[in-house]
Amino acid sequence: MPGITGHQTRTLRTITRALPAGSALVIHSDGLSERRDPQTLPGLLEHRPGVIAGHLLRSAGKYHDDASVAVAKGLW
Repeated sequence: MPGITGHQTRTLRTITRALPAGSALVIHSDGLSERRDPQTLPGLLEHRPGVIAGHLLRSAGKYHDDASVAVAKGLW
């Protein structure tokens, strides 16, 4: 959701998904463009979480907005 955290409190969304073994969970702020196809990044999810997050920030970060990425792997 675009906006400033805490400026106008909106209803939070909770999403529950089963994660298969070996998968990665990637969440990010609206400062990353969603106009990308995961198929164009073959092998990216095989790397360590910090490498994945850094690559996404560099390749999809919007130059006019702040951005954050959190990546979790192997916790399930």
